[in-house]
Amino acid sequence: MTSRARLLVLLGCAALLEGPVRAIAPQAPRGWSRVDLWSTRPTLLRGASDSYAPVLAGQGDDLPQPPAGLSRGGVVLTAPRAHALRQTPSTLSWQLSLGAEPYLTFTPLVDDSRCRAVATVYAGPRGGPPVQLWTGTAATSRWPAGPEVVVDLGQWAGREIGLHLDVRRARNGYPGCPMVWGSPAVLSRSAPQVADRGPKAPPNVLLIGVDTLRADAVGSWGHKPTVTPALDALAAESDVFLDAFSTSNSTNPSFSSIHTGLYVQHHGVRDLKTPLPAKHVTLAERFTTAGFATHAVLAAQHLNNAASGLGQGFGTVDEAVEHSAGRLAVDRAMEWLQQPQRKPFFLWVHLFDPHTPHMPPAPFALGRRAAAPYGLSPVASWVSFRSGGLRPFRVPSLAADRDLYFGEVAYADREIDRLLGFLRSRGELADTVVALVADHGENLEDHGLTYRHAGLWDTTTHVPLMIRWPDRIASGGGNARSAGVAPGRGRRLRGLVQTIDLYPTLLAAAGIAPGSTDGRDLRTLIASGRHGRPAVFAEQADGEGASVRTGKSRYFVSVASKLVPAGIYFYDLASDPAELVNLAGKGRKEERDLRATLAHWLRGGGPRAPKGHLTAEEEAALRALGYD
Repeated sequence: MTSRARLLVLLGCAALLEGPVRAIAPQAPRGWSRVDLWSTRPTLLRGASDSYAPVLAGQGDDLPQPPAGLSRGGVVLTAPRAHALRQTPSTLSWQLSLGAEPYLTFTPLVDDSRCRAVATVYAGPRGGPPVQLWTGTAATSRWPAGPEVVVDLGQWAGREIGLHLDVRRARNGYPGCPMVWGSPAVLSRSAPQVADRGPKAPPNVLLIGVDTLRADAVGSWGHKPTVTPALDALAAESDVFLDAFSTSNSTNPSFSSIHTGLYVQHHGVRDLKTPLPAKHVTLAERFTTAGFATHAVLAAQHLNNAASGLGQGFGTVDEAVEHSAGRLAVDRAMEWLQQPQRKPFFLWVHLFDPHTPHMPPAPFALGRRAAAPYGLSPVASWVSFRSGGLRPFRVPSLAADRDLYFGEVAYADREIDRLLGFLRSRGELADTVVALVADHGENLEDHGLTYRHAGLWDTTTHVPLMIRWPDRIASGGGNARSAGVAPGRGRRLRGLVQTIDLYPTLLAAAGIAPGSTDGRDLRTLIASGRHGRPAVFAEQADGEGASVRTGKSRYFVSVASKLVPAGIYFYDLASDPAELVNLAGKGRKEERDLRATLAHWLRGGGPRAPKGHLTAEEEAALRALGYD
């Protein structure tokens, strides 16, 4: 008897021991639900008790260049982490109840042993014979990871099945070679258990913060060909603030501003190691006090609460080890959302992917993106947004490349698509405020800077900002009436705004008083006859400079920066929108006016927060990400 025949007998016997066949009457298909195989304990049908282990694995840990060229501060750059099952020769089995349109998804990842094994997926109805659905040899090349494998389970929709993952030694292979199943999960549709909170209950609030995302990288802001079909579709349903600017060119200061509604000079966080002082009241604290369930998913280690202080007020926080891939962050968010809630929720999901290292999985790394938004359904079609296949890193020390940056943006877009598709399918998107924003942009070889968000030009401060309002607010009901202007769908709004304006806007949309803040409610800031703020302000990381920008000009002072020469930078944005010609010192009245405006703004600054301290490992990890 062949080994495959023996396996089929084993799986069949296991199914018969479980009891008689019992079909489950399928519910009306509507909402997606997800079973995370990483966190669900299987039955071991064959192999040693230690033949599998849940691990955090990299989506392509080795990079093409020699390791010596990929180190900053002694730390070799690594790929984003993902949940994975590492399985040596054995057979693992799960008993699952499926809804409609079921499928298994995973990404084959590489193990450090670099040896080959043969992996096979079997499934079958309870009490019936298993069927082989997929087989492949464990991956040995590391860059890029993927592509995602989708295994159709539709023939057993609405039934109970046994799902079996089998790993065996490859011919002429070494014994004990593993398969690493990245982000393994089974998804299907059923009627979700969503609590009816009543028409007068406040809406849910979802804040999606994408790291290092330039406004002009998004199709709705003019990037062609677009790499963001999901964000473009979200923009068509949102108020899109085309002229939104960050308060800082650094992650922790910027998110501290978003979560407090305060300029950097007022909350005191100017670097990646100073925690937000507890005296400041965050969005999470206000939502928690108002009775919301609150949760944060953070994809970067330097945003953890010890370093940033931004965990204050949240009921629960998922923190990153090193940095997480978008798939891991979104999966964790869906896991939390899948728990039945009788309270409205405030959820902050942070995605790190567009930041260096630029290591998206395939096919995004190869210049392809999803043809359209698909939600949690498998991608039906892929299209190219560039030619040429995999790019080498233009800056190996940062694992950075312009084309790979846009691959990361396309990957983040697909993960946001999955998250929004999850909410939409369960009927919760209609009653959720969805705000999408970036903390800062990036220099993609602009201004003589390669993949560093130094300086306070539009490349680093102009960010995407959009808000999709719940149906009842977008129609002019609820709290919208008190704001004086009804939010809409698909409006493209001109006028300077800042990311701090999200603070009062999100709270007011939920019926919560924001208290004292530097932010302004976006619903009234861009109202009939108004054109946003007269000027926007930003501080350079570590207090190394500041900027004021109007609709026509920018005035920027750089001091003591390692990357941006000290001096004054003044630009006429009408004739020089790319900020290429520095007109400082030419005697223009606009320069004198903006210098006085910036000085006046800086004089209103508050006391600085005391600096925190990072461990040697945390310092090294920051240097590995390009932070000096």
